[in-house]
Amino acid sequence: MNPKDIIQQQRELWNMFSPGWKKWDRFVMAWLQPIGEKLMEVVNLNSDDEALDIATGTGEPGLTAATKIKRVIGTDVSEGMIRIAQENAKTRGITNYKGQVTSASSLPFQESTFSVVLCRFGVMYFANPEEDLRNLVRVLKSGGRIAFSAWAESEKNPWATVSGKTVQELLNLPAPSSNMPGIFRYAKYGSLSSLFQQSGLKNIKEIEVKGELVFDSPEHYWEYTMDVIAPVAIALKKLDDSTREQIKQAVLKKAKDFENSGHIIFPWSAWVAFGENK
Repeated sequence: MNPKDIIQQQRELWNMFSPGWKKWDRFVMAWLQPIGEKLMEVVNLNSDDEALDIATGTGEPGLTAATKIKRVIGTDVSEGMIRIAQENAKTRGITNYKGQVTSASSLPFQESTFSVVLCRFGVMYFANPEEDLRNLVRVLKSGGRIAFSAWAESEKNPWATVSGKTVQELLNLPAPSSNMPGIFRYAKYGSLSSLFQQSGLKNIKEIEVKGELVFDSPEHYWEYTMDVIAPVAIALKKLDDSTREQIKQAVLKKAKDFENSGHIIFPWSAWVAFGENK
């Protein structure tokens, strides 16, 4: 697929599932808060910073960053996600955050506009990661700071694989290509750092952030999966009721392996990469 087709596909996908993300926003933002905090920590936000939050989704970490700095523009390919981000900004009384529909491939900003660029779990879905990152560096001031996060290896993130791999195995689906947009595109340690190096960034470092994702029950996890995890939900919609129920029961059974104190507790792990513009 060419980059334009990938962007359009991503736009349609995220728009389709934006209602699910809105439904689960508080739950997901609490889960991902440590990663957003680490992104903001490594770029060392200053009150006079102006930041770009690329692939902002429902608004984080850009909304929290906006409470600490001069201005934040949050961009996303999905109109649905940007609407949610704007609603969240209004609800929280944040007036120096602006949501804008655009992709990393076609940023409508002049060179050296921002002192900070943040991207939490967006790089895995870039249409052309190397070119898109160079475009982000273009709008970053000299000496500006940039931080990305991406999920670590699948073995460290069973919250994704319990449903995803179960569907893949039971339906005999091929494994997703590592060159195409997907959750584990930058799962290998050093892959984000390598991407940063290719773009000419300096003082690069990459660290691991870990935590736990807690669901009330296997059924709670299944509900989240069907509302938010697009590849699984789309695959299941194409099936008959009997096959769908078979897969659901298989997922519920595997989720129970992570039961502890009456809850389903999944470990998670992510990489956070930092770099500075020359």
